[in-house]
Amino acid sequence: MHKVLLLSFCLGVVGTDDALPKFVINQTWGQETNYQREVPYKVYGTGGPIIIALHGMGGSGLDWHPLFDNANATALPNGGNFVLVMPTGYIAPGKKASWNVIAEPSTAPDVQFVETIADQAAALADADASVGIGLIGNSNGCGLVQRILIESEKPELKRFVCVSTVLATAQYRTDKFYSKKASYNDSAPAPDWFEPKTQPVPLASGRSLRIVVGTADDKIPLAAGPSKIFKWHPDVEFLGLNGTGLIWSKHFGCTGDEISVSTSSYGSAVTMFQSCSSGPTVAWFKIDGAPHDMLWDNDLGFWVGPNANLQQMVADFFTPEPEPEPEPEPAEGETSKGYVGGISSAILNTLVLCVMSAGSALRRTSS
Repeated sequence: MHKVLLLSFCLGVVGTDDALPKFVINQTWGQETNYQREVPYKVYGTGGPIIIALHGMGGSGLDWHPLFDNANATALPNGGNFVLVMPTGYIAPGKKASWNVIAEPSTAPDVQFVETIADQAAALADADASVGIGLIGNSNGCGLVQRILIESEKPELKRFVCVSTVLATAQYRTDKFYSKKASYNDSAPAPDWFEPKTQPVPLASGRSLRIVVGTADDKIPLAAGPSKIFKWHPDVEFLGLNGTGLIWSKHFGCTGDEISVSTSSYGSAVTMFQSCSSGPTVAWFKIDGAPHDMLWDNDLGFWVGPNANLQQMVADFFTPEPEPEPEPEPAEGETSKGYVGGISSAILNTLVLCVMSAGSALRRTSS
């Protein structure tokens, strides 16, 4: 009998909003045939960059809706112009909605599901996929973000935010990433359900990642070690916040094991870590006092509040860098800015002054 990993996760009321537009993706796998998966989305402002939001165990994609619609919102991605896509994980009979990451009730092909969502979203009239597509995941959804980082070679997926989960030994060990097999013997140890991801290695070029974990998280340990999440799979452990950050940082091009620690602009409780001194593609954050469900903790206010303004972090990360100002068109007679006939305008000015000075000297001599 296959024992499944249950990532217990409280999200409050599962969101519903039939008024939102949807597109439908049809999939077949061991649990379902020609299964139609509805994917709601919302266009904010005039539209723009695409953000795919992945919920936690037992939740719904629409759990993200009130976060971005928050009346107290102080910051939204791209100045409030973006497209939020909110899929829901498969609900296996008698189980909660989940994403297929390690040993959840769902065995749905969720990496392919998200890749197809990206294609469908990019085709929306109000979406702009040219700046890259972003993913944000919480808990079990963050686990799927990690799996997508390992397994998906889709270059359009560029920006990743992972909240309240880190890598596990099923996904990374012996200095190798591991992808989940399409089929496996579920009576075998969970690590045997995975195989080395060596050809090709996980895509790194053009990607960036932020990881966030709270010190009061009772499910995801800050340090490497076992967790009650793996109750039925003691052969799987988490790799810790710093361990996960270093693994991805090295894969994305940073060298060495030295971690720099700095305060963050996102609240007094937030500490930032990185292993590249400037412009990190990977950074990870520890939030003092934050629980596993920090995004929905209204009492302590980690999404919008004094302890940690995660909303601002997400807004900053998912806002594309402004395009550089174009060079002005050369004036008539100029070949490029500051050049006339291939000569620097500064040099030309100097030559003119020399000629004028020489002319003045000749006039004084002749008089």
